[in-house]
Amino acid sequence: MMRENTDCSACGSARDGRVPLVMPDFMIDQPIKLSLWLMSCGEKVLRGDRVAEILVGAATFDLEAPISGRLMCQLVEEDDVVTTGMILAEFCPLED
Repeated sequence: MMRENTDCSACGSARDGRVPLVMPDFMIDQPIKLSLWLMSCGEKVLRGDRVAEILVGAATFDLEAPISGRLMCQLVEEDDVVTTGMILAEFCPLED
């Protein structure tokens, strides 16, 4: 189930202008899970803020916000298996 905040004047109600958080390629042959969301929908973030943790075997890695803005929607749930290139979340840029 997608969790979403639709209140974003910079992006409007459409998805135009949103920036995705894309699952990077770890070049490993193991299942990867999104273990924990560190930010909730609607929260403001700065570029580089930790927004999620992924689990690969016994190791965890942080995923960072690609832009400064607001986390608008989480497209995967905690404990979901994710794959390279999958869009995990969408951000709306902060207005200048």
